[in-house]
Amino acid sequence: MINRQNGSISLASIVFLASVALTGCDTSDSERTTQRTDTSQTDEVDPWSRMEVRASSYTLDPRETRAAGDQIGAFGHKLSPDQKIIAVSRDLFRAGLIDGTEVRIEGLDGVYTVRDKMHRRWREKIDILFAKRARALKWGIQTVTIHYRPPLAH
Repeated sequence: MINRQNGSISLASIVFLASVALTGCDTSDSERTTQRTDTSQTDEVDPWSRMEVRASSYTLDPRETRAAGDQIGAFGHKLSPDQKIIAVSRDLFRAGLIDGTEVRIEGLDGVYTVRDKMHRRWREKIDILFAKRARALKWGIQTVTIHYRPPLAH
């Protein structure tokens, strides 16, 4: 004969253990939120655009600039040989290569900034500022891939 009291205690124990076991298999709300957050971070859009251009070189030698010795770029910025500066052909403005745009040039270290523009006759071209004439001549003219991102609006 089964004691009703013992039978109901056993049934209550089974129900309790089953509910604890099933609850332990579920992830908590905070874990679900973290998983969603981590997944969304991998979906970020790369802010750098990519383009292939011809790249020549220049120095601040008065023979290579528009005005003898002024060292002022076409956007009105004072240029210095120690800065990582590029000039761009005017057709590249439409692609987003405007004054202040940051540019990475494959084959060169660092980030360059658009601070000068080239004569209107040039198309799909950049001009890289070098401190030394020998280094500029060594660079010559190359086809390169650049990665760029326009400056943030103020």
